[in-house]
Amino acid sequence: MHRILFITFFLLITEYSFSQSLSYNKGGTKATNYFEEIPYQDINGKMIVNVKINGIDYNFLFDTGAPMCLSSTILTAVNADKVQNDQVKDVNGNKTSSPTVVIKDIALGNLNFSGIPAVVGVPDFFKCWNIDGILGSNLLRNSIIQINSQKKTIAIT
Repeated sequence: MHRILFITFFLLITEYSFSQSLSYNKGGTKATNYFEEIPYQDINGKMIVNVKINGIDYNFLFDTGAPMCLSSTILTAVNADKVQNDQVKDVNGNKTSSPTVVIKDIALGNLNFSGIPAVVGVPDFFKCWNIDGILGSNLLRNSIIQINSQKKTIAIT
């Protein structure tokens, strides 16, 4: 069941990502020459990291192959600006409306990012993994990532 939800969600996100005119390559960090090492938890082979949005801690799946994504259950709390609303189609051809938002401020340890676009995902996917979102490639696009599986840390530079 979890695998089916996972595959369906990512196919849905892929369809969504390639059908938009909005560029996800916006926002970033103002820091220069930064080095931040953040811990992660290995839960069923998935890397779960702690992120802070508006001072509140959330658990995000670390996935450099996906765009930033938020669960609709935390949308109000993170106070993200809605950019557009689009039709998203799943693998079965079912269409649903899904907003794209811009996260004003997100922190990984002491490293702050702002103006990051994110897709708002289906709550069942996030509930299944007990996460609040996906830490994706568009946030990390200008950084170098090094994963240390023995120390269970991710270095961002």
